[in-house]
Amino acid sequence: MKILPTIASGLAGWLTYEDMRRKVRHHEESTLYEPIREIAEANGYHVEREFPFPRRPGQRGDSKRIDFVFANPKTGDWAILEVKFKKMAKTMAGGIGKDALRIRDIDGDFLNAARPAKSKLPKFTTSCRLDHGVLVVWREGDILDAMKGKEPPTIIRQVMTIMKWMFDDPNAVTARM
Repeated sequence: MKILPTIASGLAGWLTYEDMRRKVRHHEESTLYEPIREIAEANGYHVEREFPFPRRPGQRGDSKRIDFVFANPKTGDWAILEVKFKKMAKTMAGGIGKDALRIRDIDGDFLNAARPAKSKLPKFTTSCRLDHGVLVVWREGDILDAMKGKEPPTIIRQVMTIMKWMFDDPNAVTARM
């Protein structure tokens, strides 16, 4: 089972439930981490939060980190996930496109080299499969207007395509979210 669609579906249900209780307005990105972890673990995955990027020579400050790395030792399925959460009237930290580019080239060799000594993740082998994803949770406001000039055209086209699949009139929907 691929975990990224399972997480997206489970989180959508959880956020709907939270919205019905009027709790979503108080959430932030870190609020999503526990449900994501629980969904992955319930489906047989080991979960590593804040997976480190190896430090580059001369790099200052804290190393960059990946929000989640998931590994299912029984199936050999692995996934990398960056999470973006946008609230109305607040600028989203970082960018969807930047996160996608940052994780795009990560492979098993990278994961094995960067894996912390105390990690519960198994070793990535040649029989393993790796998926990459950026999960975007957009809370109110017009996502397309907010992305103009801030995200690459490819990202905007992908969001528009997804919205066309989901809604008859994506422009009307984004105006009332």
